[in-house]
Amino acid sequence: EAIERVAELTRPLAALHQMGVRVALADFGAATPAVADLGRLCVESIKLDRRLVRDVVLDPESRSRATALLRLARALGLSTAAVGIETEAQAELLRGAGCEILQGYRFHRPLEVDALHAAMQSAPAMLAA
Repeated sequence: EAIERVAELTRPLAALHQMGVRVALADFGAATPAVADLGRLCVESIKLDRRLVRDVVLDPESRSRATALLRLARALGLSTAAVGIETEAQAELLRGAGCEILQGYRFHRPLEVDALHAAMQSAPAMLAA
């Protein structure tokens, strides 16, 4: 079933890629296509799933899985992000493993558009954390 889904996505994603649209795979590490299919999907980045991130500090298996996925992404020339960062320990570990973008409550709670705009104008460093 997953192979059929990849086949269905290949052509539309390639068309988007040709138009200059950048595509990321969300929830990477949870339920993703086979590694061999990544190149066919024309994606530029992956986002590690919060379920993988949650136990990355305390569970050696989760840590190994996350760091392996980050290494794989780099080897394939993909940018990386992780969602669900709640602690500084998670942030440090994933940053040290080469994760480029960290997102989660550790940095800020979700904001409405107007509140985000105001926060960005008053504290642009928030985005670089």
